[in-house]
Amino acid sequence: NMPGNTLLGTSFSTITEALTALTDSSCLSCEKQFPAPVSELPPVILHIGKGIYREKLVITRPNITFEGTGCDETILVYGDAAFDLMPEGDKRGTFRTASVRIDTHDFTAKHLTFQNDSGFGHTVGQALAAVYVDGDRNAFYNCRFLGSQDTIFDAPLPLKEAQPGGFKGPGEFKPRTIGRHYYENCFIQGDVDFIFGSGIAWFEHCTIYSKLPGDRIPPESPESEVIYGYVTAASTPQEEPYGYVFHECKLES
Repeated sequence: NMPGNTLLGTSFSTITEALTALTDSSCLSCEKQFPAPVSELPPVILHIGKGIYREKLVITRPNITFEGTGCDETILVYGDAAFDLMPEGDKRGTFRTASVRIDTHDFTAKHLTFQNDSGFGHTVGQALAAVYVDGDRNAFYNCRFLGSQDTIFDAPLPLKEAQPGGFKGPGEFKPRTIGRHYYENCFIQGDVDFIFGSGIAWFEHCTIYSKLPGDRIPPESPESEVIYGYVTAASTPQEEPYGYVFHECKLES
């Protein structure tokens, strides 16, 4: 639905088609500021029906809402991983794996699943399951994020990479501008550093689920009680008073 636009009520077979059809598809005035400027573009709601949508998505227009029919019914999934070889011969790397990259402000998602099904991090490398969240005032309600290593990246990148070329991807040369991200009643699953980045993120009534990879120690073994990986790998800038806040959340495994 787009008030005052001929797309009101229009149906599309893919999410990509719907995003392409928006006349104002990019945020030309979305300078990375904090707080971000409020766009004058009208709000858009994409109602995403039941189904599995295997698409690699990039959202650049502000004021968009993705509204699914439920986490078990509307699933956005892709399978890129860090160890994949690119045509030029190098590896894909962490920051080019996102199933959904949100490169704008005021994006909202409700009642759907974001997933990366490429495999376990220790075999295929890091894989941004759900989202590369780069922008301000981005919010998620009743969503599910399923992955292995590096499930959610809350941009921006840290100031310096751990090894040369480690930041290769869409944010490599962007200004490091803090964004605010909100997660409410969400289920977030991963195994190693699966919530990471330099953004400000508030998690309200979320379930954070540490999942042992299926090809590791059998669950019935006493050794399966050992810690496999960390829940977060925050790189909050020293001058920022807040990084990740977990309010009334549950940590499960």
